[in-house]
Amino acid sequence: MPFLQEFDYLLVMSVYPGSRTGVYPDALPKVRTAREYIVKHGLKTQIAIDGGIDSTNAAEVVAAGADILVMGSAFFGANDRAALVKMVTALK
Repeated sequence: MPFLQEFDYLLVMSVYPGSRTGVYPDALPKVRTAREYIVKHGLKTQIAIDGGIDSTNAAEVVAAGADILVMGSAFFGANDRAALVKMVTALK
């Protein structure tokens, strides 16, 4: 954490590499901890999260403190990509 002030972005990987099991349990506490540190120290660092993010968990991820949601499979597999983007952007 003490080096976070040197970074524009913090990327939290939220699935085990190669798996499609959804967001693993340790990811959101990491986002919350990083968000608390960023706010406490007045940093401009943004938090990105990648892996298992979809329409069913996006609100929870944003509530935890993520600024950027990386959605690969959820986006490319969506029947209505525009609706997905609209829903996710409305979360902030």
